[in-house]
Amino acid sequence: MTKVITVRVRFYSPEEVGKVMLFPDMLSKGIYRPHLVVGDPDQKTTKLDFDNQSTDEYLGVEFISQSTSLVPDKDIIAEARLIYSGVDYSALTKSATFTIREGGKIVGNGVVIDGGL
Repeated sequence: MTKVITVRVRFYSPEEVGKVMLFPDMLSKGIYRPHLVVGDPDQKTTKLDFDNQSTDEYLGVEFISQSTSLVPDKDIIAEARLIYSGVDYSALTKSATFTIREGGKIVGNGVVIDGGL
């Protein structure tokens, strides 16, 4: 059985270097698959080592539902499925904060409210 977590998320506006296009129902269709990186929700850039490689641990998720229409800079409640077997999602415990990543770009942040491991 695939694990689902409930999260409160906020996507940054384009002015905050967030997503250029936000669709009101983007998180409800099961097609948005970003990565979550547990840590400081106010982080705005990827942490790099001396070889210019990311030191952040990317955890792939698939958003499957949302409480209201998605609007930049507004918190909403959503559900995300932990989609990869063999990946250690144990950092996604209740109250864990995270950033939302599209590749190396940080487009939002959030907190786990329920269903954490």
